[in-house]
Amino acid sequence: MIKMKKALQIGIMLDLAIVPLWVFRAVEKIIHSEFAEIRLVIYNRKPETKPDHSAHSTVYHWHKRLDQFIFRNGTDSQKTVNLPQALEGVPAIRVNLELPDPFHEISASQLDLVLNFSSFPVNSSHLIPTRFGIWDYQVEGQNGPGSDLMAYWHMVHKNPAIGIVVRSFNGSHERAIIHRSWISTNYNSIHLNVEHVCELAILIIPRLIKGIYLHGPEFFDRLKSDCKTTENEEDAGTLLPVSNLQAIKALFTISARILYRKSVYTDKFTWSVILQ
Repeated sequence: MIKMKKALQIGIMLDLAIVPLWVFRAVEKIIHSEFAEIRLVIYNRKPETKPDHSAHSTVYHWHKRLDQFIFRNGTDSQKTVNLPQALEGVPAIRVNLELPDPFHEISASQLDLVLNFSSFPVNSSHLIPTRFGIWDYQVEGQNGPGSDLMAYWHMVHKNPAIGIVVRSFNGSHERAIIHRSWISTNYNSIHLNVEHVCELAILIIPRLIKGIYLHGPEFFDRLKSDCKTTENEEDAGTLLPVSNLQAIKALFTISARILYRKSVYTDKFTWSVILQ
């Protein structure tokens, strides 16, 4: 494998200049690295409408707030921050991503890859004028790691692991998974599940870019060959909202689960380990 001759030229796709903290931290790692440079910011001219959180029950929202208070760990990866402070001097363009060929405007930038942190669902029919495609980070078929609803249902149904993939769209109907991993589901907390998934995103994305920089295109080809797309890794669609009845039942179930563990594991150190 041959090391790249220069740092990879990166573009990032955003809906707005205000981003979740996990995106800010991932971008910051790239900015301060020797293996990549952010050369272009691409704003979605027509960002997706934010989901209507009022569709979820009052009990669900109350459960989330209580959960975040009880299991607070000093970080909040969903807290919004102003990204342009870290991107001073980087050119920015606005693109209507709903056009048939929305990415022709970035051809002149000669980017090696684009990181999609926007709500726009890139698909294999788009022509991608980059060397290593456009990457997105999916958690159980949902774009981005910040889906507290995904974390909620995994916790409620006691699904043992949360699946995470990084996908690359290279045009010509080519979509490839270049990373796949799982984290253990925390059966007690929505907040901790979301935090764990966000922390993994901050770790994995820069690490993959660094691998290409150190080992060249062959490393990227090996990533694609090592990870095969399976049927259950297709886009999962929109998660259903939580009704009041479901939320009440889940709240009682999880409370009983926590109280049972508290009664069995009385040692404070062991109890702390179980919760975290």
